[in-house]
Amino acid sequence: MILEDLKKKYDDKHINDIEQTCSKYAALSSKNRKDFILGLYYLERTKRFHENHVYASASFEMYIRNSYNLRYTTYNKERFVFIAHPDAAARWGVGLVSRIQKDCGAGKVPEVMNQIDAIKNPNHTSIEKVILKNTKERTGKISSPVDSKRDLEKDNIRKGKTIADYIKTINEQIQQISALKDSLTVLKKEKLDLIARASLLEKAVSILREENETLKRNNQFIIPSVAYDFISEPVYDHAQ
Repeated sequence: MILEDLKKKYDDKHINDIEQTCSKYAALSSKNRKDFILGLYYLERTKRFHENHVYASASFEMYIRNSYNLRYTTYNKERFVFIAHPDAAARWGVGLVSRIQKDCGAGKVPEVMNQIDAIKNPNHTSIEKVILKNTKERTGKISSPVDSKRDLEKDNIRKGKTIADYIKTINEQIQQISALKDSLTVLKKEKLDLIARASLLEKAVSILREENETLKRNNQFIIPSVAYDFISEPVYDHAQ
């Protein structure tokens, strides 16, 4: 049904006009995002993007990446949301609906969205609790950085942690880092002092060694003479 409506809108237009329309929607506010994505959906399904001679033999993925700086995974995610859940996307945005689809399953999106709509004064924590309550179990999946971050957020919500707790912990860690830096500075200074003292000791040892060697050389002549004189002296027996 959506594709048929799009055909009525675009079939009679030249490819340049369709591309300009898509570019216009892309440059406007987020509420026009749906028209932008659906315009690309029309070009993908009808293969009319090939009418642009630059992309006559290119893939649709290359076409949207080069023409609109849009990754195919992003396009495909938004396309599904706008087609399958247009009302929810209009109320809550593509990001939240896509998150619910991924965590809770595509079949549960309407149910979860109804639960969120029923919340009075919804906020991030209350919405997150609804999503957690409906999250499907994952088995045998290697967590990506994004999944790990979300799991951490879920764990924090379960434990009742708030942004204030994060800020308190961060400030405490900053103070600890500052204290460690101060200690490191002191240790570096003490190390420099020890190095300087060790250098002075090495110089003193070197001087003493030189003096010792000089004395040895001089005593090669003095010691034998003195020893001879000492030995030559008569030994008197004081008892006589």
